[in-house]
Amino acid sequence: MSDFGVTVSGGALPWLTRLDLDMQRGTRIRTAMAVQGAKTVRQHFRELDQQRHRSGGTKNFYGGAASATRHEVDGNAISIVVGNNRVPGTAIAQRFFGGTIKAKPGKALAIPVEGSGADGKRPREFSDLFVVSREAGKTGFLARIGAGGQMQPMYWLRKSVYQEPDTTVLPPAKKLGDDMAEAANRVIRRLSNG
Repeated sequence: MSDFGVTVSGGALPWLTRLDLDMQRGTRIRTAMAVQGAKTVRQHFRELDQQRHRSGGTKNFYGGAASATRHEVDGNAISIVVGNNRVPGTAIAQRFFGGTIKAKPGKALAIPVEGSGADGKRPREFSDLFVVSREAGKTGFLARIGAGGQMQPMYWLRKSVYQEPDTTVLPPAKKLGDDMAEAANRVIRRLSNG
């Protein structure tokens, strides 16, 4: 059996050398993947903001989370990081994994009453709320006077609540993986054409 070899020369050699170096270092590919991953997560948060808060801005939870999303590349590791001073990453983790949320001492959590029109809004966005206490020293609810002079409960006031896990706060793994893989493929195609 004779030896078999392939000799590469001409215009293909610089391209193969560049591709080989880039694949070894992976810098461009990993960076492109990280940038796309952060973009996909930000877009997902903006869509949730539209669906759940109907704002399309950065003042609500998901809009703030979109603004607080960034990417990091460290060696072979790619990270999509959500969090800053306004929207800590623990807030997204809390929604994703669920668990108990406790109010700060002397404070209460304001939970929107279903169907009240308070969903996606904070109590401070209303100028006409007042506290209704069920018993002295116990939490009650925030209300306002609605149409026809009727009291309308807007928020339940609670010392703690259990939040169910919500895996939909992050994009599906397949969507994230597909988008990041396409970003890697774009870099490889650029290298092959360059």
